[in-house]
Amino acid sequence: MKRSAFTMVEMVIALGIISFMLVLVIPKSTRTFQEWQQKQFWNELKQEWQLSQVRSQNHGEITDISYDQQDRAIIFCSKNNQRRINVPHSIRVREIKPRTMLSNGYIQPATWSFIDVLNHEELDLKIQMAGGGYRVEKKRIYSE
Repeated sequence: MKRSAFTMVEMVIALGIISFMLVLVIPKSTRTFQEWQQKQFWNELKQEWQLSQVRSQNHGEITDISYDQQDRAIIFCSKNNQRRINVPHSIRVREIKPRTMLSNGYIQPATWSFIDVLNHEELDLKIQMAGGGYRVEKKRIYSE
């Protein structure tokens, strides 16, 4: 007699193996997704920053840059444009002081502080006076 279905024991073993594989894979995929979110955040911040500089220098637009603590978003607000960049939950904001990018691209120097929970690093975004750009400095806080 041919049987075309699993027995109950075979079904339980198959589910056990699948469950075990999921337990191994899910934490790694979660971390990978969080790393992707962080990379996306830094890329969007860089693009919007550069776009604001171009608007300032070429069109004389002033851009206000601030942080909305409730929505966890950095806001770039100019005369004709408002853009929100969401900060991922794997990055904690310690301090962001509002800044204004003037019509010539100049921005007052400052340091914005973040904590990267995922990589256990303190990140300082240093806004530079000369070109209106910024750089990110990383410091390890603790290791596992």
